[in-house]
Amino acid sequence: MTTNQTGEINQTHLDLLAEAFAKQFVRKDSKFFDVDHLGTALSAADVEQMILNEISEVLPEAEVSNALLKALFAKLMTTKTTDRSRSIQVWNG
Repeated sequence: MTTNQTGEINQTHLDLLAEAFAKQFVRKDSKFFDVDHLGTALSAADVEQMILNEISEVLPEAEVSNALLKALFAKLMTTKTTDRSRSIQVWNG
């Protein structure tokens, strides 16, 4: 993993990371859940830290910057979109 200090966002990396992490979590009642551990509720901060810990495994060549992380977290957790592959979906369980 490399760090990009210029603040530029590689859109391809953003999309690939969003797609990978959108599959890992679901949300319900303003809480998040890892799909492999649905019995434990997570905060947004927990999810962000889990993603930070795994970025280098998911996409080792990604240049991680604050701008990329901000865009990734917004895309996954706050941006309204019809693209289910790039946002954390609501869990009906």
